[in-house]
Amino acid sequence: MSNWTPAQAAPNLTGYGHPAGSTYGTTVNAHPASANMFGSWAELVASTGVQAGAMMVFAMDSSTGTRYAVHIGIGASGSEKVLVEKLMFQQPRASQGSDCYFIPIMVPTGKRLAARCSANAGGSNLDVYVVLIPLSVSPLARFGRTAAYGYGSGESSLGTSIDPGTTVNTKGAYAELVASTTNPIKFILLMLGLQANAIASDAKWRLDLAVGASGLEQIILPDVVFESATANDDMLTKVLALPCCIKAGSRLAARAQCTVNDSFDRFFDVAILGVD
Repeated sequence: MSNWTPAQAAPNLTGYGHPAGSTYGTTVNAHPASANMFGSWAELVASTGVQAGAMMVFAMDSSTGTRYAVHIGIGASGSEKVLVEKLMFQQPRASQGSDCYFIPIMVPTGKRLAARCSANAGGSNLDVYVVLIPLSVSPLARFGRTAAYGYGSGESSLGTSIDPGTTVNTKGAYAELVASTTNPIKFILLMLGLQANAIASDAKWRLDLAVGASGLEQIILPDVVFESATANDDMLTKVLALPCCIKAGSRLAARAQCTVNDSFDRFFDVAILGVD
C-alpha cells in the first residue's frame, strides 16, 4: 500500500485581494458609463510573496444578471500587462455565492497583480481576489500565457451564442467560436453563460466542443452536461477546466442540444480561455 507522505515544509497557498477587515475581495469597477468597456485596474497586491505555478481567481457581484469579463494583470501601475485574459462571470442573484477559476499559469515572486473588468451595464462592479499556488506544489506543467476566444467584438463580456434549435434533445448546428486560434492550447477553461438572462428557466443542455473546418468538425470534448434552474436563476456547471492539446491555427466550434425549445430560454453563450 502506498505511503502518501506530505511534503515537508511545503509553502502555503497565499491569498491576495482581501481588504483588511472585509470578507469581500477587492472592488473592481467596469467603465463608469459605457457598457462592454474595461474600467481602470484595481490593485490586488503590490508585491507577490511566492513564486506561483497556478492561481485561483474568485469573483462575486452584488447585482443580479450582470455579465462581466475579468482580466488579471501583472506589472506596475499604469504599465499592467494582461496575464489572464477574459474570465466570464455572471452573478445569478444578488450576493449569491461566487465563481472560482483555476488557471495553471506562472506568477513570479515580487510582482504586482491587478484586476479590471467590463460589463454589459456601465457603472457595474464586482469583487475579485486571487489565491496563488506555489510552484513547488503545483501539479501541472508550467504555462506562461493565455488567450480568450468566443467573445463578441471589442471588450464585450458576452460569449458566442449557441442555439440548440427547435427540436428538443437533438444537437443543433455548430457555431464558430474562433476561425483560427492564436496560440496552441495545453489547458482549457470552457466558460458557459446565460447571455445575461436574469430570469432562467429549468433546462438542461449537452454541448460538444469541436475542432476543424466547417462541415468537417471533429469533436474533442463531447456531451458536456449543464443546466439552468428557475430556483436561483443560475447555470451549473459554468466553468470546466481540463488539460488538452489543440494546435495553433485551429478552428473551434460548439453545438448543443436542450430539453426546451423556447425561443429565449434555449439559448446560452460560450467562451474559452486557452492556456499554454
